Amino acid sequence: MKQGKFSRRLKAIIIGIVVVCIIVYAWVIPDLGLGIARANPEYAAAYWPWVIFVSLTAVPIAAACVLAYRIADDIGKDKSFTEVNAKRLSVISTLAAVDGAYFWVGNLVMCFLNWSHPGVFLFCHFFVFLAAALSVAFAALAHLTHKAAGMEEEQELTI
Repeated sequence: MKQGKFSRRLKAIIIGIVVVCIIVYAWVIPDLGLGIARANPEYAAAYWPWVIFVSLTAVPIAAACVLAYRIADDIGKDKSFTEVNAKRLSVISTLAAVDGAYFWVGNLVMCFLNWSHPGVFLFCHFFVFLAAALSVAFAALAHLTHKAAGMEEEQELTI
């Protein structure tokens, strides 16, 4: 596959992720929270704290999407293996780790405040594991991109 076509596909996927996140954060999460609050009046006071808490998890995701879009743009310009992209991948890795840690700690706090059910805390571990897996994957990609950038630079110096 040519780099231009690959770049366009990556950008389309990233835009798709952004659209899905907008739907989830703007509609699904508030609607789900309302349903829980109506079915369980003891959690009604926790509706807004939960919506705000969960909505803040969108910030690192949005930042990661911006960085990923820039990487996809560089791929289209035949600048895949650069130190800039290695740094971007490293930042995405850190964002995933921070988001996962924030989500875990926030869920724990919500449980201690009696604004959550222990089952929700247990279920949150799925998302924390996903964040950890993404963090490790992006760290590996950052490492490999850094190595490839160094090799590419060496190759350019060799005649």
